[in-house]
Amino acid sequence: MTRRSLACVVVPLLALGVSCGGPSAPDEQGGGAVLVDEHPAAMRTPGRLELGDLSARYAWESAKPEPPYVEGVWIGGWFDPTGDVVGATPTAPQGRKTTRGRLELRTRAFFRQDEARLATGPCVDGWRDDDTGGFYPATGLIRAGT
Repeated sequence: MTRRSLACVVVPLLALGVSCGGPSAPDEQGGGAVLVDEHPAAMRTPGRLELGDLSARYAWESAKPEPPYVEGVWIGGWFDPTGDVVGATPTAPQGRKTTRGRLELRTRAFFRQDEARLATGPCVDGWRDDDTGGFYPATGLIRAGT
């Protein structure tokens, strides 16, 4: 058998093997993967948002929560609350330079009370510490549309 005739046999067999050997999905799924949940459990990390310094804390950490905080899950860099605010105070802290407004929990963005754009829920009313950037909640959790 010559090299040319060998190549005529081997090349088509290799092409056939490559085209049939890759990963595939069942036809009833449309040939591709289907997500049934917007954020599968594997993408969620249980934890809390500590409002005093707006830091992310995770459920596996052994440190005791520092009030004020909100329990929830982290999805990437976004926070999705599952509980209410723990440690809210109805008055601004004394001796601190603060600004009244709302904290968007999902993005940790702060909106002053006099701004045209309001925070979208879930959020918390309270005071931002202008020196440290921390937040002192005055209320419990406010859901979207309120």
